[in-house]
Amino acid sequence: MLQVLPPPPDMAHWIDGAVIVRLASAAGSHFPAIPHGMLSLRLAQVADRFPARRVLCPPITFHTLSTVPVFHPHAGEFAALGLLVRPSAAACLLGHATGAVADQVLGWDTVAGAHEALRVEEAVDRSRTDIECLRALAASFRRTMAIVSRGREAGHARLCDAVGRHGAQAGWHLGLGHRQLERHCREILGVTPKQFQRLTRFHGALSTALTARPARMVDVALEAGYYDQSHFASETRHLAGAPMGALLSAALPDSPWWPLAARRLLGG
Repeated sequence: MLQVLPPPPDMAHWIDGAVIVRLASAAGSHFPAIPHGMLSLRLAQVADRFPARRVLCPPITFHTLSTVPVFHPHAGEFAALGLLVRPSAAACLLGHATGAVADQVLGWDTVAGAHEALRVEEAVDRSRTDIECLRALAASFRRTMAIVSRGREAGHARLCDAVGRHGAQAGWHLGLGHRQLERHCREILGVTPKQFQRLTRFHGALSTALTARPARMVDVALEAGYYDQSHFASETRHLAGAPMGALLSAALPDSPWWPLAARRLLGG
């Protein structure tokens, strides 16, 4: 079962949407590289080879942007829910807590503080349904974002937009020199301008390929700014770990590539 929900109106500038997933049996979950963050809660895990229920990761985690495809192993039943956090909001949270990092899975207590992590865990324990758990997670995210200044949020959004569009040339649009831009990106996003543009471009192209039916890959590639279809194909293998045809076929709610099915349901 895969359920995708739009963000609450007051959180639409922070998150793209929310996901609830339950798999009866799967060896793991495949995620492509992505410029977004994700706040997630793994509800339970039952391992076939072990008699007792066990949790394989901290109860609530924050996944930073990823520069490489990621496979999260799990065995038997799998249940989780999460919020897909926009890059600028993720940068605000990390800047307040840890500083910019990439390719990391952090405990929510590291990002939001021990008191907030305990508060949301207690709210989840009192929840009777997946939707109630998701509301508790969203409330925790909302409280944590409330401590981020509006000035920082707006500035990070401008940086993400400019670098996502223009990469290393974004300094001209932001009034920054080349070295200043490089330093800002590393300090705020945890990656170089070129890396962030690469992730943003691929994420946009992948979303288009998943949601546009039918989609000619050459058109998707050129619209996204790739030199040609072969350039896009090479990036797909590097950033998703599989060719585009395989990704489109595997983007199903009950497959290990359910994150792609969620992206398809979110509409890009």
